[in-house]
Amino acid sequence: MAITIPQARSAATAAAAERLLNTFFRETGQPAPILAADDRRLLVLPAPILEELQAQGHPFCLELPATRTRIYGAVTYASLFGHHRYGHRFWRQTEDATLQAADGAQLAEPLLTEVGQRDADSESRSRRVADLVAQVQNSIEKTTRFVEHHAEHGAKLWELTGGERTKRAESGLVFGHPFHPTPKSSEGFSAADLELYAPELHASFTLCYFAAAPELVQEAWVEGTGIDPFPPALLAEAQQKLATDRQQYQLLPCHPWQAKHLLTWPEVQELIQSGQLVYLGPLGVPVHPTSSVRTVWSPELAAYLKLPLNVRITNFIRVNPLDQLERTLDAATYTESLRPLPYEGLTILAEAGYRTLVADQLPEAARLKLIESFAVIFRQNPVLAEHADDETPVVVASLLETRPGEATAPLYRFVEQAAQARGAALDADFVKAWLQQYVAISLLPLLDLFFRHGYSAEAHVQNSMVTLDHGWPARFYVRDLEGVSVSRAVAGDVLATGSVALYDDEQAWHRFKYYILVNHTGHLLHALAHDTGVSEQELWDVVGAAIQGHEGFASERARRGVRDLFTTPHFAAKANLISRFQERGETPHYVEIPNPLFQKREVTQ
Repeated sequence: MAITIPQARSAATAAAAERLLNTFFRETGQPAPILAADDRRLLVLPAPILEELQAQGHPFCLELPATRTRIYGAVTYASLFGHHRYGHRFWRQTEDATLQAADGAQLAEPLLTEVGQRDADSESRSRRVADLVAQVQNSIEKTTRFVEHHAEHGAKLWELTGGERTKRAESGLVFGHPFHPTPKSSEGFSAADLELYAPELHASFTLCYFAAAPELVQEAWVEGTGIDPFPPALLAEAQQKLATDRQQYQLLPCHPWQAKHLLTWPEVQELIQSGQLVYLGPLGVPVHPTSSVRTVWSPELAAYLKLPLNVRITNFIRVNPLDQLERTLDAATYTESLRPLPYEGLTILAEAGYRTLVADQLPEAARLKLIESFAVIFRQNPVLAEHADDETPVVVASLLETRPGEATAPLYRFVEQAAQARGAALDADFVKAWLQQYVAISLLPLLDLFFRHGYSAEAHVQNSMVTLDHGWPARFYVRDLEGVSVSRAVAGDVLATGSVALYDDEQAWHRFKYYILVNHTGHLLHALAHDTGVSEQELWDVVGAAIQGHEGFASERARRGVRDLFTTPHFAAKANLISRFQERGETPHYVEIPNPLFQKREVTQ
C-alpha cells in the first residue's frame, strides 16, 4: 500500500509527539492531565476544536510555565504504565491566547524548554534545547522514510516462517523506543547511506574485510562455545586475494560504511603502506542488519557480528571500546560457567569472543581509537540455514509496535494465531494463559538466574527474541551479553575481583528490574492490553501470581527479592529525555514510576 510523503510525515510526527509527551509525563512524575468535562480550560477552545478533541478521546491540557504555553490534545488510551496513545492533532496556546495546530516537531521546543529549567546556565540551556530539537527533527525525517518504505514493502510477520520471519522482524521497528525523545536519530549516515544500510529499509550488503599481520591482532575467545565465525569458503576467498607471504594474516570483518570511513584515516593508510594491513574489499555472503543497525547476520554464518560504526545512533557513537570488549568477555565467561542452563524454554546466546587491531607503536589515543573502531564481537546465531522453520525466533520489540495502516501490533496477530491453533476463543482467559506461558519461559527463569547466581541480563525488548510456534511462546532468547551485570555477592571466583561485569548486588538488581520488568514486561503488557482489551493491571496480576506461585523461589535470597517486588511502591525507570538533554551519556538519570506489582499488605513469599 503506497502512501504519500505528507501522510508518512504525519505518522512520523504523531509518533514523535507520543514519545515526547510520554517521556515528559514519566520523567516529571505527572499523569496525563486529562480534563473533566466542566474544566474551565476547555471553555477557551473554539467549538470545532473542542468537538474534534472530544471525538478523538479524552481532552487534556498540559501547562508549561517556562514558556507560558498550554498544549491541548486528546488521550485515546490511558496506560497504567505510561504508554499513553493520543489523537492525531495537538493545539498549542501561547501567552497571548493564540491557538495553533502543532505536530511532534512543534511540540519539541516548549517541552524541552520546560525540561531545561533544571539547567541554571541559560546559554547552556538554549544550546541544549536547540541541539535536541534538531535531533527530534532528525529522528522524524528518518522515521518518515521508514514509514513510507514500510507502507509499500512491509510484511505480515505472522504469515512468514523461518529466516524470512526473523529478517523482517529485525527490519520492522519503524518508530523505535517508546520512551526515547529521538529513537530514530543518527548522525553520520547520509540519505544514501540510509538506503544502503538501514534495517528499516530491508538493507542487505556484503561485509568488507581487512587482513592484519598477526602481531597487530588482539583477540580473546571463550572456551566451549564451539562457534567458528570464519567459514572455510570465506577463508579461501581471502587467501586468493592475499600475497603468498601474507597468507598468515588474520581477517577483520568490517561494515562497508566503516571500511570507507577507516580508509580515510592517516593511521590506517600508514599501516596499509607499511604492508602490515591489507584491505581486501567485499568478501563472503550477503548479511542483514539487526534492529541495532550495526550487528549483522546471515543464515549461512555461524555467528552474528557486532560491528563498530562511527555513527551516532540515538545517544552513542556505536563503536566497541576496550572496556566493553572486556566486559562482554567476562559476561560470556560467567554465562558459560552456568551451562547447561536448567530451563527448558530459555536460551542465552553465547558470545564466542572478539578480535581487533592493536598498533602499539601509535600514541595511546590513536591506539585506542583503532581498537574500538576495528573491534568485532562474535555471537551465536540462532537462525542457521539448517534450523527448522518453526525454530526461528523474532526480536520481541518488533512484536509490540503498531505499524502505519495496521489496527494492531503483530503480537496480537500471533496471540490470535495461537488461539485458532488450539481451537480456543480469543478471550481474557486465553490472553492470560498465553502470557503465563511467555512469563514461564522468560521472566521466571531470568529471576531464578539472578536469585541463584546473581546473573542480571540486559533483556530489554531489542535484546530479547522469542520463538512462536503457531503463535504460542515456545523458546525465549537473550542476546548481547555486554549489558550483563553479575552480583559480586554471589558470583564466586569465576571472574577476577576487578572485573567490569561485577556489580554490587543492589546495582545488579536495579538493572534487572529496569531492563526486564520496566522496559520489557511493561511494554509487552501494554501492547497486549491495548489490542486485546484486557486491562494492564489484570495482566500485571498474572505476572505477579506467576512470581508468587513459583516453587523454585525458596531460598532466603529469592524470598527477599520477591518481597521487594511486591512491597516497593516504585520501580526506577531510565529518564531518556532528561539524560539526553543533560548529555549524561553512560550515566543516565533514573526516575521513580509506580510499581503495578505493589501490594500494601505484607507479602508472605
